[in-house]
Amino acid sequence: MAKSKILITGANGVLGNAFRRNKKLFNDYEIIYTTGRDCDLTSPQECNKLFEKIKPNFVFHLAAKSGGIGFSKEFQATLFRDNLLMAINIADNCVKNKVNKCIFTLSVGMYPENAELPIKEESNLTGNPHSSGTGYAYAKAILEPLIKTYSSQYKVNFVGLVPNGIYGPEDNFDPDHSTMLPSLIRKAYLSKLNNENLEVWGDGTPLRQYTFVDDYVHIYKWCINNFNLPEIINVGTAEELSIDDIAKLICKSFKIDQSKIHYLTNKPKGIFRRPMDNSKFIKESGFEFTPLEKGIKETCLWFEKNEDFITIRNKY
Repeated sequence: MAKSKILITGANGVLGNAFRRNKKLFNDYEIIYTTGRDCDLTSPQECNKLFEKIKPNFVFHLAAKSGGIGFSKEFQATLFRDNLLMAINIADNCVKNKVNKCIFTLSVGMYPENAELPIKEESNLTGNPHSSGTGYAYAKAILEPLIKTYSSQYKVNFVGLVPNGIYGPEDNFDPDHSTMLPSLIRKAYLSKLNNENLEVWGDGTPLRQYTFVDDYVHIYKWCINNFNLPEIINVGTAEELSIDDIAKLICKSFKIDQSKIHYLTNKPKGIFRRPMDNSKFIKESGFEFTPLEKGIKETCLWFEKNEDFITIRNKY
C-alpha cells in the first residue's frame, strides 16, 4: 500500500531541517521537501506544477519570506504580497488536488501590539501589529480568515499553528539577521574563543519565550490526526525566562564564567514581555515542551560541532 505523501514547503529553514532530523517520526508517510530554489510559490503556475507532480495528501506550509527589522520596514509591501500570494496559491492547489489537510504556519508577531497578555488566539486582527513588521504580520494574520473561508466554502481541512520564538540546531546564526537567542549563542562561542566579554544589548530584564524546534515537529505530527477545526491555535511554550537567565544558560552550556556577561545598557532592550497563551493547545494535546535549559544545551553542543556556522552568513 502506497504511503500518504506530505509536502513540506520552506524545507531549508530551521523548522524544515528539524523535520529532516526527525524523519523517523513520519515513517508511515512519504515526505517531499521543497525550497524556494525548487519552486517559486508566489507563482500560480509554478505552484500548480509542483502539486501536479507530487500529488500530496498533506501539506505543511512552512515557507515564508521575512527579514530583520530594517528589511521588514523597507519592504513592507513585498513581504505582505509574497507571503499572501504563497498562502493563496497553496490553498487553491490544496482545493484543486483534494488534499486531506493543509497546516499553515502563522506567527506570534501577527498579534496586535496592544493585545491583552498572555496573548490569546481571539486577539488576532483586533488591532494593529507592531509598526516594525506590519507587512509580514498582516500577511500572517489574514491566514485566519483564509482558513475559515476556504474551509467553509470548499469543505477542506485547513488549520493554522501559531508558534512563538523558534531556536535549535541549523538555526540562522547570522549576526545581522538572527533572532536574540541564536545571536547570543554565536556571540558567546566567539567570546569564549577570543577570551572576551559576552556583550548583550539592554539590561537583561526583558522576558522571552523560545520553543525548541524539535518540539514543533512533534506538534505538526500531533496535528495531522488530532486537530481538525478551521481555526488557529497557539502552539508555543509558555515557559518565560529573562534575557539574563537565557544568557547565563548559554554560558553554562559553553562553560563560560557568568562574570563575562556585559550588558550594554545604552542599547535598546526591546519590549519587556509578550507571552502567548497556549492553554487551548495544552488542553487538547497534553503536550510537554522541552525545557529551555535542555534545548539551549543541545543547540550549543550542535554549534560547537559545526563551527562553519560562525563564518557562513545567512546560510538558511
